[in-house]
Amino acid sequence: MACLQTNWQDEIERVAYGVRRRVLEHTVVNNGGYLSQACSAAEILATMYIRIMNLGKTEEPLMPGPFMPVHWYNL
Repeated sequence: MACLQTNWQDEIERVAYGVRRRVLEHTVVNNGGYLSQACSAAEILATMYIRIMNLGKTEEPLMPGPFMPVHWYNL
């Protein structure tokens, strides 16, 4: 029985595809965005996350809390 192995290039290709998919969804939902820039940087972003950066486990929630605006008169 053949063992299914993927090399790191295949993993980067899969992650880059996911980046493009999410950016397209964001652009459609928000009626605009930086689609071209994100799609052209997808492999770079994927390579950074998969092979270069050494990210540990996160201790905080993946989704941040609501944005709290800063009013200039409170400064």
